[in-house]
Amino acid sequence: IFLWLPSVLVNFLRIRNSAKMQQASESSNIERKLENRHIHCLNRFWNLFFFWWFLSYPLLSAIGVRSLDCVDIGPYAVIASDVSVPCPYKSNSPVFGWAIAAAVLFPLGIPLFFLVVMLNYGVPNIARRKVNINKITKILQQVTLEEM
Repeated sequence: IFLWLPSVLVNFLRIRNSAKMQQASESSNIERKLENRHIHCLNRFWNLFFFWWFLSYPLLSAIGVRSLDCVDIGPYAVIASDVSVPCPYKSNSPVFGWAIAAAVLFPLGIPLFFLVVMLNYGVPNIARRKVNINKITKILQQVTLEEM
């Protein structure tokens, strides 16, 4: 929730702000500056958002997967990483659903989320264009060197 709440807030402000921008029939210089500032702030937010996901992803994934790693100690089934917590799926605990969700959501959901965002912003096309531009630049450099 600490990662999604700012995202929802920023997107709400972006939608509200873009609606205001569309209502104005003529864009003045001040409105353009505000729009550029808004885009800059939104880009900074997404950079920080992905940075924190990048930092928290390994930890959250490991915790989600380890929550299903149970061992038997005598008559009790406990989580191997914390023997004070009963095993969620052997004790018919309501925590079992949360453990399954965490074990699936973080290791699979976060990379899938990154993939969707990258496809939405056209990252593969941008990368292909950069490669093509570099190929053309190299060819032109070779041709100019051969002519000399």
